[in-house]
Amino acid sequence: YTLSLPVALPISFSARIKTGLYVKNFSLFDVIHSEFVADVVVWFEFNPAEVMLETVEKFSFLDGKIQYKSSPDIRLIEDRIFAKYDVVVSIKSNLRFHHFPYDSHRLPLIVTNNYVTTSEMTLITGDASFGIAPTISLPSWSNDDTTTDYGYGMARLDQVDDKKQIAY
Repeated sequence: YTLSLPVALPISFSARIKTGLYVKNFSLFDVIHSEFVADVVVWFEFNPAEVMLETVEKFSFLDGKIQYKSSPDIRLIEDRIFAKYDVVVSIKSNLRFHHFPYDSHRLPLIVTNNYVTTSEMTLITGDASFGIAPTISLPSWSNDDTTTDYGYGMARLDQVDDKKQIAY
């Protein structure tokens, strides 16, 4: 008997990991040098039959460096694992001031996991899974809006060979 499997499973077959983030504070909010240090809680909810905690906790931040990550606080919610981490992350972001003071600025906090492919695991989120502590005070700045989104991008590694693409 011969069993043939596709090289890459469609993304719909990947383990769906519900992800959230709560910003507790900014210890550095330097718009002149585009440097930010945030004290956050990152959490994940997932089916342990689909993915291991050791894989999930290899998360990182796009354009960021984790300065501190706690051990996971793990709870079982029905048949799913809920794991949360206290994290201090430093982020470099290019805020553009071409139309100052008429334009708005966004500070992206993007959680990613570079140790798996999109066919293995997909991080999903929603507006209800993102929060900011009401006690955060940033002089001369106000939070007008927050949005959440999730997804993946495609990178073409060889411009001639369509089979040499990766999803990230």
